[in-house]
This record gives sequence, structure tokens and C-alpha cells, in this order.
Amino acid sequence: MRAFAIFVLLLFAPFEVSREAKALDCSTIASRICTLDPNYDGPIPSSGNYTPPSCQNGDPIITPAEKMFIISAINQAKGQLQKDLCSLTHIVIMRNSTRPSWGFWENPAYHGGVTPGGTYIAINSDDLTRTFSAKQDVNNNPNSNLMNVSIGNHQENVPGNVVPELYGLLYVLAHELGHIKWHQSLNNTPSCQNAILNHPWSDITTGQPRWTNFGENDFGVRDHSQIPWPQDVKNSNDLLSIYYGGFATALSSANPEEDFVESYAIKAVSQACNNKCVFQYVIDQNNTVKINDNRGSPNLGGKFSCASNFTSFRQRMRRDRY
Repeated sequence: MRAFAIFVLLLFAPFEVSREAKALDCSTIASRICTLDPNYDGPIPSSGNYTPPSCQNGDPIITPAEKMFIISAINQAKGQLQKDLCSLTHIVIMRNSTRPSWGFWENPAYHGGVTPGGTYIAINSDDLTRTFSAKQDVNNNPNSNLMNVSIGNHQENVPGNVVPELYGLLYVLAHELGHIKWHQSLNNTPSCQNAILNHPWSDITTGQPRWTNFGENDFGVRDHSQIPWPQDVKNSNDLLSIYYGGFATALSSANPEEDFVESYAIKAVSQACNNKCVFQYVIDQNNTVKINDNRGSPNLGGKFSCASNFTSFRQRMRRDRY
């Protein structure tokens, strides 16, 4: 049923972008998309027993429709983001898994002799058929352990020439690529230091993990007396304080890594649809927040500006924070 659903989506997916992908020599990514071995329990790093993500042997490895849909999402990306997605070591699909999608970089300092420097994105198979808004609703659902209460829902309006699930998958890919970039090293350009590091995180180095679980908030220091951690949200006013307090989403307020990653992913999706997408969060009957907008916040505007500079993300790296 899932493969059929993706096939139907592909009937409406744009094909003209494939010429751009060919120009970027992205054709080889198809051979690096597979189903994750169900016995693989990584990639949380631990000394002495690390193994890279591995593909499942036998059927079902991956359907042609799934592979085409992932490639179509990559083709929809812009600029450096598309180049980085094309150069991933592997994209793997997790089937029948409750684990969220994840991105991982093999730090040569810890994984030398295996495939040092490898980059991997694992996609939960459920994320292949979710729109951007559906994915945001999953993130904000109490079952995700991000928030303890259920408040509001997301809505969207996207250009009609692309199926909305394509933007949902691109968001997942960009979000997980953002995690890879964070762990390769936090960008240290002045604009990103001011936007990501200095607001509102007063310290991001103490206790920073080598692997960050979804919504983890035990690293990164900020004043949460006015803007609560997402797990402490109790009502719509608490949630509004996050969305109008310089954070792209509730998830981005959990820790500095998610702050960087969510700004990066949302800006990437907005650029992919040429800023014609409208993503909104209806918190209550009186409050609707536009997700891909700075909401009058210079701090959030600075984060989006930082995120739009994909080239600096790639080339200006420090390797002392992983």
C-alpha cells in the first residue's frame, strides 16, 4: 500500500528539476539508497564497537517508487543543500520502526579506519508519506515526548506543481543534514554566532553530547523562566512565547542544536518552493503563527539568514565541538 501511495505521488511530482540534478552529477545517489538492516542498533557512538549503517540483504531492499520519490525530493532542493544531499554516503529507510529519522556524521577522530567522514541519513518509512505540516504535528504531539500537552495543529499552502509530501520529505532530509553539519562543527561566521550562539544560548559547550536524542534539553544554557522548555509547555500562552520568542518551532527551543537545525530545514524548504509556501501553526482560535516567517523577530530573522548561506555551512567548519 505504501509503495502504491508513493507511486501515485510521483505521478504529480515535477520532472524538470532532474536536468538540474544531472548538471550537479547527482545520479549516483540512487545506488546509495537502501533499506537499513533491521538488526542495526546504531549509530550512537561508543568506543571500540562502532559499525557504520548497513543495508539490508534480501527483500524488500527498496522499491523503485520509494527511490524515485527520495531522488525527486533531492532534486527539489536548491544550491548547496542539493549538493550536500547528493554527496551523502548512504540514505537508508527504517521500516517498522518507532525511531525518528536521524542524521549522522562519522567523525574521523572517533571512527577512523571504518569509513571516516561518512555521512548518513536514515528516514523512518512513515516520513515518506507525510506533508511538512503532518511532520510538524508529529513533532509537537505528546507521543513524541517533545511536549506534554496537545495544542493546535499545522496547516499549509504549497504550489500546485509539486505534491506536498515532497516538501515534507525534503524537510526531513534537510533537518537531518542540519544535524550532520552541526556535528561536523558549528558554523563560526559572525552572523551565525550572533544568530544561533548568542541568542538565547549563553553556553552550548557544557555537556554537549556526541549524539543528540530528539528534543533533548539537558545541554545548552538559556533563561527558561520566560520562554519554557517545550516539555514544560502547559497552555497556548506558553507555546506562543516560544514561537514569538525567536525560535522557529517548539522543537528548536529544546537545545541549541535543534535551534540551528530547525532554522536550517525550514529555510531550505521555503527556498525550495521559491518562498511561495505558507506553513502555519494554528495554536488556538485567536493565534495563527506563520512558521516560515521571522514573525517580526530580528533574532529569528538572523537565524534564517544564517541558514540561507549554505556555502558557509559547508566550508567554514570548526572540528572541536563533536
